[in-house]
Amino acid sequence: MSNKNSKVSTIDDVLEDEPEVQSQKVRVTDHGDNFSGDKVEITIHQGEGEVGGQPVFLQVNGANVLIPRGIKVEIADELKHALDNSIYTVYESGKDGSTRAREVKRFNYTVHKFISAATQ
Repeated sequence: MSNKNSKVSTIDDVLEDEPEVQSQKVRVTDHGDNFSGDKVEITIHQGEGEVGGQPVFLQVNGANVLIPRGIKVEIADELKHALDNSIYTVYESGKDGSTRAREVKRFNYTVHKFISAATQ
């Protein structure tokens, strides 16, 4: 072992956690009075393949929004419900040769907090 490259590390050498990044507010176009005013802070996680890193497009009541993945964003609660309803069907073979359908959520996300319109 070389004296030049040796270094002793202790638990005290661990760097402080990085400061938490503030959430981005996603701008919704042409929503008018179609939303309740309730908001939710979420992170849409990366998906598989090339498409899994692209922003998620949602449209609710004439409002269009493009939500980036991998960062906290604040969106209208109604848009979160659109994510909940985005499902697709996977077909799997059973041991007996039969095929069964299973519904899977299209987008994986984490809800960080709910922001009521009454408290804003």
